[in-house]
Amino acid sequence: MNKAVDKSASQAYVLVTSVGEDRPGLVEELAEWFLNHGGNIVESRMAQLGGDFAGLILVAGPPSLLSDLEATRDAFEARTGQCVYLKPTREAPAAVAPAMLRYVLKATSLDHPGIVYSISKTLCRKRANIVSLVTHTGHAPFSGAPIFHVEMVVDVPAEVNIPALRAELGELGLRENIDIELAAGGS
Repeated sequence: MNKAVDKSASQAYVLVTSVGEDRPGLVEELAEWFLNHGGNIVESRMAQLGGDFAGLILVAGPPSLLSDLEATRDAFEARTGQCVYLKPTREAPAAVAPAMLRYVLKATSLDHPGIVYSISKTLCRKRANIVSLVTHTGHAPFSGAPIFHVEMVVDVPAEVNIPALRAELGELGLRENIDIELAAGGS
C-alpha cells in the first residue's frame, strides 16, 4: 500500500494534529501512516506535554492524500490511541513577506498568569504575526521558584517603529516584572 511520493504531480498539503498518551513509537507510526498514502512530512512540531504526546505536522502528498488519510483515520486512532484532526492547507510561503521584518522575542519572568497574553496583545496592536512560539517553565537555582520562558519568532510590519515597539515592550516588562528582549533575525 506504500504509494511513492510523486514530486511531478500537483501536491496536496494536510495539516495533521495528533494528541494522545505518550509512548515510544508514536512518531514512527505517524510517519508510516503518511508514507503508506504517499505522504511526506514537510514540517512538524512534536512534543511531550504533561504525560501526553502532541504533534502538529504538515504533510505533502498526492491530491488524494486528505481523503486517503480520512478513510483510514479511525483505524489509525484505534490502533495508536491518538486523537487525530486533519485539515487541508497549502504550502507556506518560502520567505518572509517583503513588507515584514523578522524578529526573535525572548522573555523570562517569575511564572504568573497572563504573560503570553500581555506580550501577544502588544504585538497584535502593531499587526505583528507570531510565526512560532515556544514556552517552558523551569525553576530558579536557589529558591526553586517557577520561572517562565517564552521565545517567539515574530514578523513585524516594516513600517512599525522598532525602537517604539521595544519601548512599549519595556514598559510592559516593568509593569509585569518580565524581562523582554527583541532582536532582529530568526528563521
